[in-house]
Amino acid sequence: MVLGPCVADYKKIRLIAHMEGDLGPLLPYLNAVLPQASYTPKAETLTFMDGYRMIALYPKRITIAKADEIVDAWLTLERIRFLAEQTWRDRDRIAPSFETRKKPPALEIFKRLPGTNCGRCGEPTCLAFAMHVWTGEISASRCLPVFEEGGKFSRLREPLLEICAGMGITGVDRK
Repeated sequence: MVLGPCVADYKKIRLIAHMEGDLGPLLPYLNAVLPQASYTPKAETLTFMDGYRMIALYPKRITIAKADEIVDAWLTLERIRFLAEQTWRDRDRIAPSFETRKKPPALEIFKRLPGTNCGRCGEPTCLAFAMHVWTGEISASRCLPVFEEGGKFSRLREPLLEICAGMGITGVDRK
């Protein structure tokens, strides 16, 4: 295992876990069960977000970027291990997917926001908010003008949740 500073966010850490076994045969099954994943069959890589953490799976290693600290990285690695074991166990009921998906740009989220730059979400602009939703750092439901019942922008709620779901992003905070 290699632990180091994260290149994507200097306040976070990066973990590289080298594998004894081969994850290669599992990647198409994980691609099928993770709608937000991006799979590249030729390079044998599967990337996805776990909240704000960036995960990349290769046949012989797992990388986790933007982990808060070592315990967070370890817990994330454990979630990946559990997902991998469960997916492998259920592979007879899963149709492997060799599809290469591309995540639409954050601009698609931005187009479904009010564009008021009100800052009620905690971000300075709607574009900054869209970027953080796109990376999975925050939930779309933090856009209060869109999620206020009967509000001026509540008509944007369904399109916003729809684009988030299509990207594999959770649109609403879990309580």
